[in-house]
Amino acid sequence: MAVASAPDRGDFATTYPLDAATGTWKAKLKKGVVVGYAFKGTGSIRSVSIMSGKTVVVKGKGEGLGHDLGDNPNPVTVVLTIGEHAYCLEFGGSTDFRQNARYRALNAPAPVACAVRP
Repeated sequence: MAVASAPDRGDFATTYPLDAATGTWKAKLKKGVVVGYAFKGTGSIRSVSIMSGKTVVVKGKGEGLGHDLGDNPNPVTVVLTIGEHAYCLEFGGSTDFRQNARYRALNAPAPVACAVRP
């Protein structure tokens, strides 16, 4: 999974491996049919949930995320690559930035195209 900010913010570009070294993937089954996948991690990315035809949820935590909030990172892009498929997200819209403390973004429109991976 790759996370980045505006192109001029090279310090806000990080790739997080979601492999056997950082966690485990399991198929989610419903009546014996695969309906999605779940990742449980031991590193900065704690969980990923991908459900067919529904949402993608990614949860991370703490200092290990590899980003600082010295400057406003808006917009933040995420590319979650699973096999050959890429899920593309962009966080912007209505934002709340507090230097060195918090970045929240709500109600951003879907990105026009997938961001270039850092």
